[in-house]
This record gives sequence, C-alpha cells and structure tokens, in this order.
Amino acid sequence: MTMNLATKSQFALQDRTQLSTTEQSTIAQAGSSAFTVTAIEVKLVSSSLATAHTDFDDFMTELEADSSNSDSFIKAGNWIAETFYGEDGLTLKTARLRRGLSQKQLAEMTGLTQPYISTIEKNGADVLLSTANKICIALDIPLENLTSMMERQRNINIKDKP
Repeated sequence: MTMNLATKSQFALQDRTQLSTTEQSTIAQAGSSAFTVTAIEVKLVSSSLATAHTDFDDFMTELEADSSNSDSFIKAGNWIAETFYGEDGLTLKTARLRRGLSQKQLAEMTGLTQPYISTIEKNGADVLLSTANKICIALDIPLENLTSMMERQRNINIKDKP
C-alpha cells in the first residue's frame, strides 16, 4: 500500500515506525498537529464550445469575440488584478487585467505583438512615444501615468528575482 506524506502523517501520530527517517523529520518539523487531507471530486461538463475546440487559443478567441462575454472578462480581470497583484499597485499588467484584456488582445488593439506586450509588462522596457500612446489609448489611461506604471513593474520584478 503506497501513501503520500500527508496520508502517512495521519498515521504517524500513532506509529512513526512505519515512516522513513526523512518522513519522520518532516513530520517533526511540522509539529505534532493533525493533518487534514481533503479530497474533492470534479466532474467536467462538456459545453458545445468546448467539444468544438481542441486548441485553447481558438476557444478563447471565440469566447472573446462574443461581446456578451466582455463584462465577465472585465470582472475576472479585476478579480485577478486584486487577488494576485493587489499589492503591486497600478502597473501596466493590472491596468490590462482590469480592462479584461489578454496580452494577445492588447497586442491586436495596438498593432504590437503579444511577446512584445509581455516584455513591456515584465521588464518595463523602454518604448517609443508612439507605442506608449497606442497602449494608453487601448487601456484608457493617461500617458503621463504610463512611465510610473512601468517603473513600478520594473521594481517589482527586480525585487522578485532570486
């Protein structure tokens, strides 16, 4: 019978002799509190859209093309911006997410490429004034805010590097 460490940990509270030295050490470091193992069952329901697509990008393109989905994308983007990047403040990435746009969509709106949008977001890369203006128009942000947004993202990325 094979058990993962979390499952073994439940039994280890009663009998540690069944565990390896490494497992005993890991449990000792975690303390003597009981572990909870939660199992969930997920049933996927196929939609007509999902069964019609085998490529995720094609599926997303179809969803994004339907204007009735735009409010949902904006809500989802706001949730992502707040949940995962809330501490970052206003950056190019959070501005894009709050508009409910993917990097690909922003690239299409500005005539840029998705990899270039990614580079700007990650590195705060220097951009031409015409490029900055296109981005600001697409995201509905003032041009004077873009420099500080990119600088903030650059500082976040430098801080996060090991």
